[in-house]
Amino acid sequence: MGRTVRRSLMVCVVLGTIVAGCGGDDDDAAGDAGNGKGHGGKDQEMVRYSYDQYWETFDTLASSPEALQDAHYLETFAAGEAMTQARTDFGQQFGQNVVRKVGRWNRHEVKAVEVDGDRATVEDCFVDDSNLGDFVNGQAKDINGATLRLLKVTLERERPSEWKVTQIRSLKTWRFVETDDCP
Repeated sequence: MGRTVRRSLMVCVVLGTIVAGCGGDDDDAAGDAGNGKGHGGKDQEMVRYSYDQYWETFDTLASSPEALQDAHYLETFAAGEAMTQARTDFGQQFGQNVVRKVGRWNRHEVKAVEVDGDRATVEDCFVDDSNLGDFVNGQAKDINGATLRLLKVTLERERPSEWKVTQIRSLKTWRFVETDDCP
């Protein structure tokens, strides 16, 4: 992986760790007391932050030929089944000599974030217009068109302010759609 990409990943991971560690229980209670959310508001923010960072890190890694060897950067935001699946995906890409080219319409539209103790669920409509490209010459190998996926993602709390993606389930998929609008 190039120096610039590694530096970007390290900055992302370091900032994620610093932000996740900011504040404490007293700050949470005082900060959310006036809005009726109680402790859940801060937890929801941290879940959303960790979720967004997971995808940002995943996309950065998937666009690099060294994704498999650098997959440990994702461990800041993923564990369990989700981390195993990411390593499998990166290994398949490496074996096929391809990288993921993130499309310009690629985005996540989070529909809901629910926190229940040390587990959280994110419902997300993922607009994916990525393609696979040869990592030697950058030429597209697989042009699929946009795919919409309704995802149900589980995150688990590892520390007071640290959440990790542990499971990603695709509830419904629409392939080769001509729109990037989520249902």
